Amino acid sequence: MKFIKTILAAAAVTIAAEGAVITGSVSTFSGPDDLLLDPSTNVIAVDIGGDTSGNIVNGVSFLNDGTGITGSVSNGAVAVSSAAGFSINGWTTAPSYVGGTPGSSAALSNIMHDIRWSLATSATPNISLDITGLTPGSIYNVQLLFSENGSVSDRHWDIGVDGALVVDDYNTNGTSASIGSAYSGDFDPGADGALNIVMGFEPLPGDPNNTAAAGADNNPILHAVIVHEVIPEPGSLALLGLGLSTFFLRRKRI
Repeated sequence: MKFIKTILAAAAVTIAAEGAVITGSVSTFSGPDDLLLDPSTNVIAVDIGGDTSGNIVNGVSFLNDGTGITGSVSNGAVAVSSAAGFSINGWTTAPSYVGGTPGSSAALSNIMHDIRWSLATSATPNISLDITGLTPGSIYNVQLLFSENGSVSDRHWDIGVDGALVVDDYNTNGTSASIGSAYSGDFDPGADGALNIVMGFEPLPGDPNNTAAAGADNNPILHAVIVHEVIPEPGSLALLGLGLSTFFLRRKRI
């Protein structure tokens, strides 16, 4: 199994208002400072369904992948491709955010004004998101950004990564255009250097209970994706080296 738990505590299913968070975490944001945006470790950031270039948020430059129902864009070797049933460039009320470096809140608002989405009852009920060109053995933090942009929809869907359920019954739970919702998780891309993400209900891999959809709206949406390489702290590397040394020393004594 290619995914890893973000933290050891994530091994236990957490029941929250947004559903069951199995791997990673879910949070809300009101501006750039509430998100992980570090130019030194960012490998790619994408405005999903967008066509506006030059959006820089706290030093991280967002690429756009076009306004069609499919899109693909790359930064060096790393590429992000997505597909859905529908795409809207400029969906409902433009969100309003605060904070960040000069121009960042406006740039994030532009990014979060575009979406791809799928109709749960259609032949294309899910959103697929593929991140390729990652380094096998490295760990990457993936943030998926959502917003209802003032809609009153009670929206629920599942999120799966590499064939494993990471959030059961995700709920954006936001009717304010000034509050966004983010899923964040750390993952190992495995030998193929890819992460395959699915959002929706039918058919979604890894749901052990085949949980019925909750809420009045089960149409998945996606506004943006941000990917950072997770750099271990020097202390963690030292502990890892000490652990390996102890392991080999013990083996030698046997």
